[in-house]
Amino acid sequence: MRKLFLFFICCFEFQQQALAQSSTRPLILSAGTSPQAYQQFINQHANMISLADYFATIQPRKDEKVYALADHLEDPADQLLGEIQNIYKETTLTEDALIFLRDLLDKAGSKTLTSSQRKIWQTLSCFNDNLLAPDENSACKTEKTKLTDLQKLFPWAEAIRIENRFIRLQASGEIALLPTAAYHFQILSNTHKTVLFNGTLNQLKQQSFQPEPWISGNCDEFTSTVDDFTLHEQALVFFNDSCLQPLKNPTQKSSAKRWMIENKNWLYAGGAFVLGAVVYGMRNKKLVIDSSGFQ
Repeated sequence: MRKLFLFFICCFEFQQQALAQSSTRPLILSAGTSPQAYQQFINQHANMISLADYFATIQPRKDEKVYALADHLEDPADQLLGEIQNIYKETTLTEDALIFLRDLLDKAGSKTLTSSQRKIWQTLSCFNDNLLAPDENSACKTEKTKLTDLQKLFPWAEAIRIENRFIRLQASGEIALLPTAAYHFQILSNTHKTVLFNGTLNQLKQQSFQPEPWISGNCDEFTSTVDDFTLHEQALVFFNDSCLQPLKNPTQKSSAKRWMIENKNWLYAGGAFVLGAVVYGMRNKKLVIDSSGFQ
């Protein structure tokens, strides 16, 4: 647990240092604000970076379970292949991890494999090679999807991350993935929270996501759903050319004041009821004023 805590601290410090050294600040686009004005503002300010570009700089965290497989090279082939399969299912893979797994698969492929084991090995190798270096001439069967089709499915998104690959949806072209393989997808947006999905490309295309906006409100009063430490400290919120707000200081009314405003009708009704009860309780009573207290 202590090592895990130190690991997260190190990751947090690394992100903070990277942003500080580059002097760039992530800019979150408020939902409903013009994307064109947002992009134009970023183009005019070298120290600003879009949220999608910020996410592009962040690699999935290193998973020690991947590299622990080096201790299992002498395991029986079916056990080793099963362990590699589990890694692909459970872990979002970095490029370094994929290179390591490719070497591991090469070693596993040199073992004596049954026909079923060889089929599993071939599928894992295709999955790995397709992510590291997509090749149209490869013998691996892939399914292509146009990026414009994905953009139509997820109009609020700017980019998609597939394991180690970061792809902008505004770009022309296609992606080719194994039709039966499950991938770790991250759908990234300047305006809405990141959507995580684990499944095949065809399953992804059947989804209908409704992500929460990062920011709700306006320049005078807004709330945030951001829970990333670095973003919370560094990011700015773009409402228009003349209004940028720091994310860490939302311009929202205090919770007590906001509650009173939102429930003012109930407060008025409650006050009238209490006043009516007091008047009703005094209906048969005489009011006596002792003037001695005023002398």
